[in-house]
Amino acid sequence: SPLDVYKCDGITIAQAKEAAIKNGGGEVKLEGLIKDHTLAETKNGKPFWKVWITDGIQDALIFVWERELARHLTEIEKDEYPKGAAVQMFVEYDEKRGTFTLARGEIIGRLKAR
Repeated sequence: SPLDVYKCDGITIAQAKEAAIKNGGGEVKLEGLIKDHTLAETKNGKPFWKVWITDGIQDALIFVWERELARHLTEIEKDEYPKGAAVQMFVEYDEKRGTFTLARGEIIGRLKAR
């Protein structure tokens, strides 16, 4: 796993999905490497951030909506989330869409190398 070189719990995307389903959609921890990210706008003109991560086996899309996005704008502008950066976050999983959303009040944290 590409996460083996980082201090982390080693939670895979599959494990996060399984835990979220067991919790009825509640918050779960998610760890991975950023594959890509982009800022976008909703149809109503509200900004959001799409972040694609990988755990080396699966990829996942995480949506960061307006309120949580405001907490990350400075870091995004400074490119503190480059491709390949190892991150962890608490997310909610939408089983119907197969996507994650950054949980309310949470931030994306960088993982440190071992």
